[in-house]
Amino acid sequence: MHPLLQLALVLCLVAAMAAFVSARRSGQTPRAAVALSALLPIAATIALVSFAVRLHRTFGAWPTTIGTAGWPAELVAHAELAQFGFGVLFLLAFTLLPLVTVIFAAVPRCRPLQRCTGAFALGSAGCFLALALTPAAFQYWWWD
Repeated sequence: MHPLLQLALVLCLVAAMAAFVSARRSGQTPRAAVALSALLPIAATIALVSFAVRLHRTFGAWPTTIGTAGWPAELVAHAELAQFGFGVLFLLAFTLLPLVTVIFAAVPRCRPLQRCTGAFALGSAGCFLALALTPAAFQYWWWD
């Protein structure tokens, strides 16, 4: 597993635990808000997994070269969509998630929103775990 992926996975799991422990002592959080906060990680996971499956089905094997030269336009678009979703998720998990978790835990009025942070962190951890479970040949292409 890629070291950055390991770090992101641990970071998300710690943030999720902190969020749910802090939110346990607070008021109610609207279910729609919790579901909405998990939307980006779920969409990124679906894009990533569907791209991996489509890539293997298109070529019958994992790519042996880096890049998308010679790929069908639809597959290149799918790759770019999956990379964009994963990139945004990765960036948010490393930059905003720790900051928001600490702020929401420190400010009593924001504690009910910790469940949203926890849902985002768990969803992000699920996406990172899905990438970690892909074959090594796909990960080699993905990270380069």
